[in-house]
Amino acid sequence: MACPPFSSNHDGAANHPAPEAVRHGHTGHGAGHHGPWEAQVSWAEIFEHQKRRQALVEEWLKWLDLRPGDHLVDLGAGPGLTSLLAARRVLPHGRVYAVDHWPEALRFLRRQVEGEGLDNVHAVQADIAQDDLAGVIPPQHARKVVLAHVLHHVPDPRAVLGRLHRWLLPGARMVVAEFDPEGAGEVGPPREERIAEADLAGWLTGEGFKILGRKHHPEHEQYAILVEPA
Repeated sequence: MACPPFSSNHDGAANHPAPEAVRHGHTGHGAGHHGPWEAQVSWAEIFEHQKRRQALVEEWLKWLDLRPGDHLVDLGAGPGLTSLLAARRVLPHGRVYAVDHWPEALRFLRRQVEGEGLDNVHAVQADIAQDDLAGVIPPQHARKVVLAHVLHHVPDPRAVLGRLHRWLLPGARMVVAEFDPEGAGEVGPPREERIAEADLAGWLTGEGFKILGRKHHPEHEQYAILVEPA
């Protein structure tokens, strides 16, 4: 599907509150409930939090074997560090789809991309908790996917994984990253809001994914799971 960079072509509904994202240093992935505080969200601050984990994101992209010419979908892109890093890797002919509910986050990402002279990032405003991504991103363009720090915000994480499984084609690969409830709670959301690795692994396999590998990042209080549709 030929789409111009940064045309937000789909409206999504809200899912998780941006104030929590700022308060806990969340990376800004996902969506949020609209409210009077919405204009107070500092996407620049969230982007700085993302940058502190740049080495971790680079590791995920290497894990996906992201190469020039590939397409990557960044689900819950927030202000977009993962999208920016991926966009550089897939040049000159690859494309990145940066998906987020928050138009403010996508506008921030647009400024970052334009500042770096990139033209291969396509912003998609959508809510992965309820929207049909196949209607906005062709499955053949979703061969490599990052889903980071989103699931602990949605009401029914397993339902989201089932929807993603139906969207992805055989052979696609996805990195799913979440904060570890066993961490100290010094970064990220409160420990009681986090998803245990065993629970996430069970949801993934229960929805038809095959687990290919796992990584643990105790210094960031995170873990990541690499999967593909079984």
